[in-house]
Amino acid sequence: MEVRFVFLLFLCVLRASQAARYTVGDSDGWKPDVNYTSWALKQKFYPGDYLVFNYPEGQDTVLEVNRAGYESCASSNPINHHNDGKSVLRLTRPGTHYYISGTADHCAKGQKFSILVISLSGGAPTPSSSASPPEPSAVPPLKANSSPSNSSAPSTMTASKNTASRSKASIVTVASSIGLVVFRLLISP
Repeated sequence: MEVRFVFLLFLCVLRASQAARYTVGDSDGWKPDVNYTSWALKQKFYPGDYLVFNYPEGQDTVLEVNRAGYESCASSNPINHHNDGKSVLRLTRPGTHYYISGTADHCAKGQKFSILVISLSGGAPTPSSSASPPEPSAVPPLKANSSPSNSSAPSTMTASKNTASRSKASIVTVASSIGLVVFRLLISP
């Protein structure tokens, strides 16, 4: 029993050490007239990863909203609200997450995106509790949930490092799947 617990703990630590940190919009940061849909579709997001939003403090906001809020650019009832100029959001659960600017007219100018956070178990992601999944051609994937910025958080990744991160994530997913099979064999009577 103790060996099984240690093995499962090892698998969790292995994935946590592979967390990626994505700067939303790369060098463009968080501002109107940037194609965030295109940016988000180039990424793969997993629970434990981070989104970093860079914008002038006091001049913009980041709102996590449900699908209806995303589609209508409604900022009145956000799930989460951030306005500190460098918002670091930790993605904690699989499913679709929606982000918009809460500043007047910014969302209408394209300052919004959605992401799909992929489950580590390899199963289909569960939809966000406040939103239904988007149409594949209509909304791009992405992730979120706030977490304070600190020195233990992973460093910001460049576009070239994102490819390596995806490869590592694939390896970790395969290793985790193998580990789960072995774990299930260990606990079977």
